[in-house]
Amino acid sequence: MNYYTFYDIVTKWCDARGKDFTSLAELRGGWEPWAQTDLSLYIKNMEFQPRGFLREAVSGNVTASLLQNNNKTMLSPGFAKLGQKADMIFDNGTLEILLVELKCESLENRQNFSPGLSRDVEKLKGCGVLGRRIAVGICISPEYVEKAIKEKGFEILWQKWGATCLVYPFPYRNESTSVDGFLQNTLPTLPMNIFGTPNPLPTPTFQYATSMFGSPQGPSNLFK
Repeated sequence: MNYYTFYDIVTKWCDARGKDFTSLAELRGGWEPWAQTDLSLYIKNMEFQPRGFLREAVSGNVTASLLQNNNKTMLSPGFAKLGQKADMIFDNGTLEILLVELKCESLENRQNFSPGLSRDVEKLKGCGVLGRRIAVGICISPEYVEKAIKEKGFEILWQKWGATCLVYPFPYRNESTSVDGFLQNTLPTLPMNIFGTPNPLPTPTFQYATSMFGSPQGPSNLFK
């Protein structure tokens, strides 16, 4: 699964569920497990089912399967030995593997959100995957959005109803990870951002591929 296909899925899920994000963040006990489970259910119910989707998968199992079937080393032994799990894995048995970590801000322990994003990035950075990796964060505090962008390198994928979905895609070959490139080819206009200023109008530069098939064609814009 390429990044733009994943962006498409997450954006549509946020459009379907996002009105409740602010209320969910106010509940005691946190809502991250709900978000991970609900997004997984949304993916499971898609008309075109992504191949090899797994929830809370132990990375070592994926490694063993790939080594046996394709003789390809995807994950480092250290990551597998630690028994770490990715929140989501899309694995069709090729280099098209995608690992996903998802973090959600909760007002009850909001001080843990920013460090949690950093831990997810470091976890994905150290797992030795040759395929795609992406950290996702959903928050409702403008200061955390700004901090994630300026200090951690995240980008805004979706923003409505007082909530923001941030993404940190790791570079993969010469594939574009640009959120701007994705939005320019899927939205007629971009919403006003949480800082109160309108985002620039899109200027399409390439034809966006269908949401589930093919690879998007466009400028090579590796993660900034």
